[in-house]
Amino acid sequence: MGLPKDGMMEDRGFRSKLEDANSMHIRQAIPSDWKRIQDLNRQIFEYELQVEPTSNLEFPYTDEAVSYFKRAAEARDSHAAFVCEDNSDVIGYAIVKLIPPQELTHRVGVRLAQVHTLSVDKAYRGQGIGKRLVAAAREWAIHHGANRMKIVAYAGNDVARGLYRSLGFREFEVAYELEIAKA
Repeated sequence: MGLPKDGMMEDRGFRSKLEDANSMHIRQAIPSDWKRIQDLNRQIFEYELQVEPTSNLEFPYTDEAVSYFKRAAEARDSHAAFVCEDNSDVIGYAIVKLIPPQELTHRVGVRLAQVHTLSVDKAYRGQGIGKRLVAAAREWAIHHGANRMKIVAYAGNDVARGLYRSLGFREFEVAYELEIAKA
């Protein structure tokens, strides 16, 4: 299956095969989920302050971020969002996007999806929810023609890096950053 030509996701009803009999389940996000996604995204920034002191805790509440969360929850522009619910409470989310082919002209035969953001509520971490959200994003990506998946973490975020390694991700590219002037 090829990537959508217009960037629109036709299948709002996409369902993960990863549903459990217990009260926690994964589903594709709906537009009303974006505010909870926003709050969970802030938890990422709170955690990442340990490794990146310039993280902006208010970024999830900017117009740019709100627009992004809404676009993902509405499955627009080659994005999709998945949430984990526990008794109707959204406790985690993952946003996945298809990378446009024109951004991959240097790589032959690669149709790439990226898990762009992933967060699980602090109270629910360590229960395999992140793994289940990544698995749902992977299913969606395959369904939409991707043959590779990318996920990014700060070098100092050992928890995220360990999770991604446990799911079979391997280091592929390394980015270096240098402060060249005081802000």
